[in-house]
Amino acid sequence: MKRILKHIPLIGWFFKKDKPSTKYENRTKEELYNQAKEIGIDGRSTMNKEELVDALKAETNHSKNTEAKDYSSNYESRTKEELYELAKDYDIQGRSTMNKEELIQALRDYRSEEVAEPAPAKSTINYENRTKEELYELAKENEIEGRSTMNKEELIEALRDH
Repeated sequence: MKRILKHIPLIGWFFKKDKPSTKYENRTKEELYNQAKEIGIDGRSTMNKEELVDALKAETNHSKNTEAKDYSSNYESRTKEELYELAKDYDIQGRSTMNKEELIQALRDYRSEEVAEPAPAKSTINYENRTKEELYELAKENEIEGRSTMNKEELIEALRDH
């Protein structure tokens, strides 16, 4: 019976031992990144596959109210360049002149303020300090139509209106 069922689509897949895996380690980096984006894991764009796995596991454990590694505050293991990119994501002012220790402190300060205060309204976000490419990516994430033909000022206006 098992042999016959294997030839029927989906049922054959059910009996196979090599079913698509739900384990993070068996997923592609792109799949992990997309899930991290869905969940809202900070710093995902600078993470390698192993770091994405760790961050997703930590988030899963955290949501189950178990003890988990606080990946987002594990800044010491990151390079200055990675910390700079995170600071850029958070629009932390003065980041270009900060050393690694100052970046770590600024990121921790930002995270503690983020928990204490609600997120700022979209219209108060400082888009002017971002590059056109960064604004385009934000517009893409927000599914703003016509973004490919917009200049920097138009992207800023569209993001504020969104």
